[in-house]
Amino acid sequence: MILSSKSIKNMNIKKIFRPIKRKTYDIFVFNMISLALKNRKKRLEHNFSIQSNNKSILFNTQYHWYHSWIDYTLAAALKYRGYDVKMLICDGLTYCEQETFTTKRPKCSDCYKSTKKRADLFGISTVKIGDLITKEKIHDLSKISKNNSIQSLKKYKYINIDIGKFASNNAAHFYKGFFEIEGEKAKKFREIIESALIICEATNNFFKVNKFDKVVTPNGKFIQSGISIQLSKLYKINFYTWDLFIQQSAAAFSKNNVAHDQKIDDLWSEIRFQDLSDVKIKKVINFYNLQSKSLNTPFRYYDSNIVEKFSDIQKELSLNSDSKLITLFTNVESDSTAMGQNLAYIHMFDWVASVIDFVISEKNIDLIVRAHPGESKVPSDLKARSPISERILRKYKNLPNHIKLIGPESNVSSYSLAQMSDIPMVYTSTLGLEFALMGIKPWIAATPYYSGKGFSVDIKSHEEFVNLVKFENINPTLDKKAIDFAIKVAYVVKFRRLISYPVFDNNGKFKLFDYKILLNSDSDSTIQNICDFIEDKRNYLDLGPSSNS
Repeated sequence: MILSSKSIKNMNIKKIFRPIKRKTYDIFVFNMISLALKNRKKRLEHNFSIQSNNKSILFNTQYHWYHSWIDYTLAAALKYRGYDVKMLICDGLTYCEQETFTTKRPKCSDCYKSTKKRADLFGISTVKIGDLITKEKIHDLSKISKNNSIQSLKKYKYINIDIGKFASNNAAHFYKGFFEIEGEKAKKFREIIESALIICEATNNFFKVNKFDKVVTPNGKFIQSGISIQLSKLYKINFYTWDLFIQQSAAAFSKNNVAHDQKIDDLWSEIRFQDLSDVKIKKVINFYNLQSKSLNTPFRYYDSNIVEKFSDIQKELSLNSDSKLITLFTNVESDSTAMGQNLAYIHMFDWVASVIDFVISEKNIDLIVRAHPGESKVPSDLKARSPISERILRKYKNLPNHIKLIGPESNVSSYSLAQMSDIPMVYTSTLGLEFALMGIKPWIAATPYYSGKGFSVDIKSHEEFVNLVKFENINPTLDKKAIDFAIKVAYVVKFRRLISYPVFDNNGKFKLFDYKILLNSDSDSTIQNICDFIEDKRNYLDLGPSSNS
């Protein structure tokens, strides 16, 4: 179809005015919500007096994003419980976590005002990064990022915090993949390092002059959230993290752990002996059955053309029926799910490369590396810029025929591959738990929340992996007791660990809520339960209605 010049002109005009229209609409909606919340807040606070408990909490909010309403509402609820609440906000850095290779960062002044406006709406006292550090110190820190080599910056520590490691995570997030840090990427990496150093220095200065009893922060794996966690550890302060997942808009909370990792190790000794009813078991099976068909996942990873027959897969991949079959199921490497949970290997690609190095000379083993569909079957701004298959082919120019790569676009079923494999191995992927629910024993290279629960082979070192493959005859199937353990883990994580937060709708968008839930639990107890958790009166399970119900 050929477009006329008039049509092209109209398209360009729409392109210009669409963001303006969107911004105007957002401002109008926010003003209406603000007015409603202010009126409700004023009415409810009229006969309410705050009794100080002489304790203080820092909310490391940094900037407003879609789910920062969790910070504002929790901060307000804890203020009503008598806490001196302060919120730390970024007012401008060389690098911003909201910026990626495909997404433009907001203007710093607008971002700061937007975050502060929302904190003010809930009566939260704020402090900005710029007020906690001198210009002279910023200049000195900038010289560190500019004058050191990239290799030394990757390993750089400041106030005993691994700044280089955090910066590497941010670089992977920015570029949607891991690359050699050179050229423009080196420039961006130095910007990330500089921003990390400023955050570290400023936050440390704040910690030195304030005796915080608790710290609350989202995520925890990147510079603007993770550095406050490391400082909390240094100052021996309990920290509480939260995250909200795309799937079912599910919120999770943790104490002295990263909520995104969904660990339940501290409660497992109790959970493992709790029986589940048939109804609860059915809920688990139904949920993961839908997930295996991509019917409840945020993106559609499989369609009606899925290849599930063993014979079709064996023919397509030219597998040797007499060989031992090992399949590696990778994560999306730049996804924070795979970060910070390393054990036997330095990182995920180290795992993949180490296994390939071992198998290259083992002609009696077929190795499949199955790329995660999330590398490509997602919106363009989320697609991997350094897919695992490309990284492998850059390192190994000519792979032998017994090593096979399956790209992210392939419709070959991961579940069928696992059933066919003698050793189905994951890094941190949820597939490992799904395999266990199918009665298949997963091998695990890192430390996801389901590792060490009695139904997996947990690899502690590459040497252990090699010895097991070469000399042990490990049964790839699970007995009933092990499957029961897997079901219990799945139920706890999906139906007790993940909750619906009451200020979001089913699509994760903020909605106008009943303000009195911040003061009492008459209409919805979720926020009050979370406050109890932060006050160490309960654990992180059953804080609210399940997001998967």
